[in-house]
Formats: sequence, C-alpha cells, structure tokens
Amino acid sequence: MPNHVHGIIILVDESEPRHAIPEIVRGFKTFSARRVNERAGKRGILWQRGYYEHVIRNEKALARIRAYIAHNPVRWADDPENISRAASAERRAGLKPAPTS
Repeated sequence: MPNHVHGIIILVDESEPRHAIPEIVRGFKTFSARRVNERAGKRGILWQRGYYEHVIRNEKALARIRAYIAHNPVRWADDPENISRAASAERRAGLKPAPTS
C-alpha cells in the first residue's frame, strides 16, 4: 500500500548489545524519509509519528503475519484512504469530483 509499510524485524540472541526497536524504527524512518524526499525534490515529514509493534511468539503467528503482509496491497482498492477509490465511488454515484484549484 502506498500509505504505509509493514515489516518483520527478527531479533536474535547475541552476546553484543543491540539497538532497541524504537531506535531501529527511528533509523529506518529517518533514512527512508531523506531518500524519498531527495528523489521527490521535497522537504518535510513523510512518516506519522508513532508505529505499531507486535511480538510474534511462534511459527504459526509468523506465517499468519507474513500472509497478511503479502496480501495487504490487494486490499488497497477498498481502502477508505485511497483517493482513486473515492473518485470512482463518486463517478458510480453520478457525482462530480470537487474542483482541484
């Protein structure tokens, strides 16, 4: 989906200290926002402030979450935040789109 990202972070037991999940997420958001803004020739905030995390405790849960992530883009056509969906619903209802200027 173009308005968010899903990912799985796998933490392994290591004898060396590692970064905490908030640091990992912050680093990802910082690096990716810089690159996206550079390529788009824009500045400003790209990501929303928070994030959602969930501990995956077993292989069954991991498989379910992987399937959810893999199938998530298919659901974009029905997402209320999809501008194309709203425009096509308006066309089906015989409404004119709002002016853009």
